[in-house]
Amino acid sequence: TLFAVAIAIVAGRHVYLPGRVRSVLDYLGDISYPLYLIHYPIIVLLAGVVGVRTQLPLVAASLAASVICLHLFERPMRRILPTGVFHIRIPWAVG
Repeated sequence: TLFAVAIAIVAGRHVYLPGRVRSVLDYLGDISYPLYLIHYPIIVLLAGVVGVRTQLPLVAASLAASVICLHLFERPMRRILPTGVFHIRIPWAVG
């Protein structure tokens, strides 16, 4: 897997993607972090409390919740907060 990812990163500069494909992949990348944060609580809520046992509703609810989080929280905060507000500067760090 590591080798395949390294090749994809190096070869990625030489691959042309149409604008539509690139925008879809960018959007999937944008929802990946909210999905990472929210999928487990959604699955626990639906499976443990509501009793949903099939995978399709769990995946769909997790994706829907991550899209909602992206549009209601993450993107508005990107516009409100200045760039780099959460970056901590360490005096002895290089760069």
